[in-house]
Amino acid sequence: MECRRCGAVLRKEGDFCPKCYKEVLEEEELKKDVVPLLTVKRKYKPGFHVRQRWDVIVITILTVLSCITAGHIFVGILSGIVGFAILLAYMAFQKMLAAKEKVVFYEKKVVKYSKVPYFGSTKEVAYKDIKDITYYQQTWRQKRANMGDIVVYVKYTGYFGGIKLDNVENGTEV
Repeated sequence: MECRRCGAVLRKEGDFCPKCYKEVLEEEELKKDVVPLLTVKRKYKPGFHVRQRWDVIVITILTVLSCITAGHIFVGILSGIVGFAILLAYMAFQKMLAAKEKVVFYEKKVVKYSKVPYFGSTKEVAYKDIKDITYYQQTWRQKRANMGDIVVYVKYTGYFGGIKLDNVENGTEV
């Protein structure tokens, strides 16, 4: 017989080798942990997100002004409408992310739920696999708006296999 998970040859009759059986028991134990201790949601602040995209606003204004001074009023108005539409699309996307992403802390695990269309996922990390949990304010805009990012680093991955939740309000209290 072979192990159903790793394919190792089993000495006794069974479905899993001892190593895989231990992992299966740990997974089952994590699945039983369903009472949330803390839920942290992403925050949407329109003023914060408008200030975050100041580059789109400045480029749009400069394009409109340069087109109008060059005598192309229609092109200037059209580029202003396009720039404003890009900003509105960005704001709508950020609002959708804020409504559909959250991190839930349970007794034995941390889970990030993301219900974004086409990219939705659920990521689960057991506390024993966590290397560090940090809260940091990356930009002066985040500091001014009292917002920051919560990052859960895990022990066993290369680049980043942890959990990140952007733009959390009052993260130091969490």
